[in-house]
Amino acid sequence: MPGSESSSPENLVEAAGLLFLSAWNRAHGRELWVSDGSEGGTMLLDLEPGNGSSAPKNLTDVGGTLFFSAYDGVHSGELWTSDGTAAGTMLVEDINPGAGSSHPEALTNIDGRLVFRACKTGSGCEVWVSDGTEEGTWQVAEVATGTTSSNPSRFVRSGSLVYFSTEDPLHGAELWAIPLSALERTTCTGDCGNDGDVTIDELITLVNIALGNMPVTTCEAGDANHDDEITVDEILSAVNSALNGCG
Repeated sequence: MPGSESSSPENLVEAAGLLFLSAWNRAHGRELWVSDGSEGGTMLLDLEPGNGSSAPKNLTDVGGTLFFSAYDGVHSGELWTSDGTAAGTMLVEDINPGAGSSHPEALTNIDGRLVFRACKTGSGCEVWVSDGTEEGTWQVAEVATGTTSSNPSRFVRSGSLVYFSTEDPLHGAELWAIPLSALERTTCTGDCGNDGDVTIDELITLVNIALGNMPVTTCEAGDANHDDEITVDEILSAVNSALNGCG
């Protein structure tokens, strides 16, 4: 930042041999920047053109890909990714569509995947995972059911489990864990438990979701086309999986 004003660089993170950071100037506001260590190789990645700020934060390297949360003037605070180029800097998914923000927080690299907290109308703030694609971004667990938020944080892998701090109305703030295998999305429609089988209880859950009695986040595996709805075709596919097995 020329002159006496400061660019106030923050959130410095290395990914794929590049330095990513959040910095401010009068012309662009606070935006994402990338640098290879040279003046000519230092570039602005302007998510919200003009002097408005996209306010990138929570910069996190996952296997050479940068994940972060930001605004762009169209979407509120959502999950983004960047490879250090303008074309390769993009919204991963509008997790909480509309004017609301999903407030991605606690971004953590767990075994080459991003595990984080995100908030969505109808299911509150829960555990999410992403591989950097819309199809590979989903809610892994709903500790506090309904609109209540469990506010998970401090994700750590130990052995075959991912531990985190979270809370529910019954237990308060406690230590929880999910299996590492839960970060692998099932390819079997209706396999809510991600265990390779579709049970009668899971089929009943899908029907209740289709009828509007439960949120889709109760069983993301039932929403095969990721449109936040459970259709008759998806229920029939789940029934087929229950009768003939997954895979």
